[in-house]
Amino acid sequence: MPMEQTQHGGERVPGTDWAAWLQRHGGKLFYFAVHWNAEDPEDALQHTMVQTARAVAEGRCVGDDTSILRYAYTTLRHRLSRVRREGMRRRVGESAWGQGMCLLQSDEATTEECRKVEAALRQLPPEEAELIVLHVWEGMTFLEIAELLDLNRNTVASRYRKALTAIRELLEHFTE
Repeated sequence: MPMEQTQHGGERVPGTDWAAWLQRHGGKLFYFAVHWNAEDPEDALQHTMVQTARAVAEGRCVGDDTSILRYAYTTLRHRLSRVRREGMRRRVGESAWGQGMCLLQSDEATTEECRKVEAALRQLPPEEAELIVLHVWEGMTFLEIAELLDLNRNTVASRYRKALTAIRELLEHFTE
């Protein structure tokens, strides 16, 4: 593989002949994703390739072909694990919805508390309720939400704080 300079400290990393790299390793990575019983192994592999290429270009992943492959496997494994967790959460929510159960139920909340939170969320503007659901129940970071909604991370954090203030006020009203 040809060598190139990075923007970080002048370290040398393998070149970006991604077509050849993918030709050598793509099948193994794809098989790994399919073996996980992934809902969408192609999407997981595409995400992995983008993250790996970005890490190499930014100098966060340096070394030979094997080091890059190791980084790709780790990235793919994390992605597949996350997709599996999100899928389980979604299926549980869909099942609860079909049975008329409280969708935001947690171990700490009673069904009545859960219903109050759902009612308060419905009174918020959709953009604010969306932020609370994505951050609290989906476990997404502000950066992930910002990327999803095509917003600035600081904008997401600010709107989230505003939404929390609003929902606190609504929940105080429900408890009176």
